[in-house]
Amino acid sequence: LEVADRPDIQVYTGAARPLKGRYVYARYFHGPRGLTGRLPEPLIAAADGPDAIDEIASRIESASSPVTLIALGPLTNVARLVTRHPDAANGISTLIVMGGAVDVPGNVTPFAEFNTFSDPEAADIVFRSGLNVRLIGLDVCNPVFLERNHASQITGVRGRVVRGWFAFHPELDSMSLCDPLAVVAAMRPDLFTFERGPIGVATTGEERGRTFRMADGPSISFATGVNAKGAYELIRSRVLI
Repeated sequence: LEVADRPDIQVYTGAARPLKGRYVYARYFHGPRGLTGRLPEPLIAAADGPDAIDEIASRIESASSPVTLIALGPLTNVARLVTRHPDAANGISTLIVMGGAVDVPGNVTPFAEFNTFSDPEAADIVFRSGLNVRLIGLDVCNPVFLERNHASQITGVRGRVVRGWFAFHPELDSMSLCDPLAVVAAMRPDLFTFERGPIGVATTGEERGRTFRMADGPSISFATGVNAKGAYELIRSRVLI
């Protein structure tokens, strides 16, 4: 946030562990330092007082307009919000989730996308909660990507981070833009095609973290198509230049 010149945005401490077990770091994807490029040590620290779950609940309860919550990682914090502050959770107008792979293979196992793999129990709670979930999974993330030969056009710290990622992955010619795409879904849902139905999450065995269609249960919306050109141009105009 300091590098982005937004030190006014406060950070709150979230869950250190998934609901069961431990988080697994995706070193194979993000490299040894997370963003592949060295950033300066931050001068700001996480906020004192409430943790992320209590702060999200407080923000929802005090909001003067409908709240859209965007979840870009494992759903541990959101699942704890649902169980700790159910009334506040019901105040979420739309919950956009970057995660899952409904009709395509996973990216951490043949079955599972990384975020749902990291805490499938939390994802299962959230998908069954009755919240208005929009799932932005690998089904639509994979077609929206940054090409290696465009990385040189990105300036500043963002450019160094992107070029560092490509240097760490000499075998790849493109970087999927999954997290930015979830934000696009909040800004321009018209760029997506959604289906609605029950989605289950496997919590055990070799398919742990798999997201799959079910015959019954609470329904969520999941993206099955995207205007890849339109989404990329929006990301490029807001982030990549």
